[in-house]
Amino acid sequence: MEMSSRMAVLLTVLLLAPAALGQGTGGLTELERLLQGKVPPHRVVRYAVQDGPSGKTHRTYLLHGQALLTGERIADARVVMDPSTGRPEVALRFDRKGAKLLEELTGKHVKERLAVVLDEEVLLAAIIQGPIRGGSARIAIGARKSYDLLLRETHDLAVALRVGRLPVAVRLKHELGSPVGTGMIFELDAEKAIERRPAESKTREGPESRKKSLRDALVEEGVRVLRVRLEESGLGSVMFEAELSDERDPRHSGRVFLMVPLGVDPLRVISVMTREALLEFRLVDDRSQTIAALAGRLPDGIEMECYRYGGPEGETITSSYLVARDRRRLVDYLHNVPEIESFLRKAEVDQEVASRILGLAGGGIDEEERRQILELATESLGRPR
Repeated sequence: MEMSSRMAVLLTVLLLAPAALGQGTGGLTELERLLQGKVPPHRVVRYAVQDGPSGKTHRTYLLHGQALLTGERIADARVVMDPSTGRPEVALRFDRKGAKLLEELTGKHVKERLAVVLDEEVLLAAIIQGPIRGGSARIAIGARKSYDLLLRETHDLAVALRVGRLPVAVRLKHELGSPVGTGMIFELDAEKAIERRPAESKTREGPESRKKSLRDALVEEGVRVLRVRLEESGLGSVMFEAELSDERDPRHSGRVFLMVPLGVDPLRVISVMTREALLEFRLVDDRSQTIAALAGRLPDGIEMECYRYGGPEGETITSSYLVARDRRRLVDYLHNVPEIESFLRKAEVDQEVASRILGLAGGGIDEEERRQILELATESLGRPR
C-alpha cells in the first residue's frame, strides 16, 4: 500500500504529539494529578520511564528534596563496556570534593537506596552496600534499545556530562528541510536560570542592568556548551551560528541557527542540543506511607506495586510505587482527524520522509494495529471534504 503525503503527516501528528489529541488511560498526567498536594514537605516525586512493546511505563519514586551530589562535581565522563553484559555505560570520575561527598553519602546511608536522576528521570535506584571510595561510579541507560543506538546515546550522554549542564533552556523553534540539509532555529531562554540564581545578579548596577548582564553571561556560556557538545559528539560538520540577546525584545535571550547536512541524523542533533544534562544523586524515601495510603483509591490504568529489601540492622523495608502503563492507542486517535483536516489539506511531504515516519509506527504497536492504522487513515483521508 503506497503511503500518501497527507497520511504521513497524520501519522506524524499521532506518533509525536499524542497529548494534543487526548490521552489514554494511565500515563504521566494521571500520576501527577493523583499525587498533587500529597507529597510531604522536603520531598519530590520523580519517575522512571521504561519503553516496552505496549508503550511507556512510568514508575514513581519519592525522593529527598535535596540532591546530595550533582553533576557539577564531575571531572570526567567516558564510555566503557560492562564486562558482564558487553553493554555500554558511562563511567564517571568526580573531582576531589565530589569524591569526598560520594564516600560520605554512601558511608552514612548503608542499606538505604540511592537514586541516580538525569533531567528529572530516575535512571536507577540501588541499595547502598557500603561507602564508595575513589570517586568513581557508572550509570547505564536504555537496556531495551539496540546496541548501536545505545552506544550512540551513551556516547552523547558522556559528552554532555563531561562538558557540563546547559545553563539555559534550549528549545527547537523551527525546522525546515532543504536540498542540502535541514535548517534549525533553537531558542535559548535564560529566565528560569536567572530566577534560580538571584544572588549572582546583586551588583552596583540597576535591577534591569543586573538582569541583562546575567542573562548575557548565561547565554554566552550556553552557546559555548552547545558548540563543544556538537564537536565532541562527532557532529562538527553541522554549521553553527549564534545570536545573543536582542535589544528590541527584552524577553529574547538568544538564538542558535544550525544547518544539518545530509547524512547527519537531525533527531540526534536535536537531542544533543536540548538535553539539560542535570545529574543528581538523591536518597529514596522508602519509609514514607504517602504512596501506600493511596491503595484502594487508584483510577483505571494506575497500579500499585511493592518492593521489599533488607534495610539497616536487619529490618525489612517495604516501599510502594505507583505504576502507569501508558499504551498509545493510535487507532483511537484517528477518530480525531476532523481536528487536523485543515492542516492535512495543505500538507505536502516527500515520500522518503513519509517512509521514515511510517517506520516510527513500528515501535510500540503490533502488525494488526499497524494494518488498522493504515486502513483507517486511508478511509479518513479519503472522505469528501
